[in-house]
Amino acid sequence: MTILSAFSPGDLPPIASWTPIADVGWPRRMMPAVHLSGCNFRCPYCLNRELVAGPPDELEQIDAKELIDHFFLIGERHLMISGAEPFMTPHLDALLSYIRFYKIRRSVATNGFLADRIRETAEKELVNHFVVDVKAALEPDAYSRVTGTQMTAANIETLKESLRFISQRMVPWTCEFRTTMCARYVSKDDLFSIAEFLGEDAIMTLQLYTTHQTLAPELADSALVIPYETLCEWGEELERIVFKVFVSEV
Repeated sequence: MTILSAFSPGDLPPIASWTPIADVGWPRRMMPAVHLSGCNFRCPYCLNRELVAGPPDELEQIDAKELIDHFFLIGERHLMISGAEPFMTPHLDALLSYIRFYKIRRSVATNGFLADRIRETAEKELVNHFVVDVKAALEPDAYSRVTGTQMTAANIETLKESLRFISQRMVPWTCEFRTTMCARYVSKDDLFSIAEFLGEDAIMTLQLYTTHQTLAPELADSALVIPYETLCEWGEELERIVFKVFVSEV
């Protein structure tokens, strides 16, 4: 029996797509990103717009077992599981268990709103590192605008519950909180309010806004891009509140 047949993963979700590079973690690590389909939001600037409603008919699904076996055989030590929203995917835990079998470390990117699923998966020790998208100021109107979904105070409290849980369960260098810096939806003041909530142990990532692929055509506007140099300056100021701030282009 070879190592590749020593573990029976059960039902694994199909992989919608994967990309060779994700830049996450502290210290920063380059790793492949595996994308799952389906999302509870419709963020107008989403880079994975073809995945938010589920896999389109023209998108060929990738066999998860074959892909993870491939990553093991070429010596990958870290994988990012991203979306759309991974916690929408049935059998996500089976996928993470299979990756764990190969002793590949698992980073999961999430919008944080499926708090019960996040807690269950974390308590099974299936995730080594979380990236949580904090999309706007932590209040209903701001989140309604950026997600295309009507938000209530209870919804925002669910997000805060996830942020607290992840912050408390994971040591600081195994979680980060990422904000896409579209000028229509987030301001410098918003960043400081987010930082105050996250606290002194947090790692924040300011993700440069890109206009080449958006759900809403009107957001393909370079005027909405906050310059990289400006984000670096804001990051230095934010580090008076949080542990570390990265500025990322992807």
